[in-house]
Amino acid sequence: MHALVGLVRGHLPELTAGEAASLTETTLLLAMAAWQCSRPSPEMPAVHASDPKPAAMRPDFTDAVRRAVAVTASGLLARRQGPHGLVSVAAHTVCP
Repeated sequence: MHALVGLVRGHLPELTAGEAASLTETTLLLAMAAWQCSRPSPEMPAVHASDPKPAAMRPDFTDAVRRAVAVTASGLLARRQGPHGLVSVAAHTVCP
């Protein structure tokens, strides 16, 4: 995990170590969920043949992860900013 956090900080040095860890954790969780959703079971082609609507709901793995990483990183940076560009105390609150 430390190596992944280090990679994130190498590409986004403006993130704190804690923010980089949060981004890494969120990315891993989302990637696991998106992988399952983007890889249908062998039975799904038969379902799609009778009703194409479920196939349209299947996410593209790369797009889903890329979008989530961008939104999460942006949110981590934005929540530090108060209404006048000041650092927010809420941004440094750690939930157990």
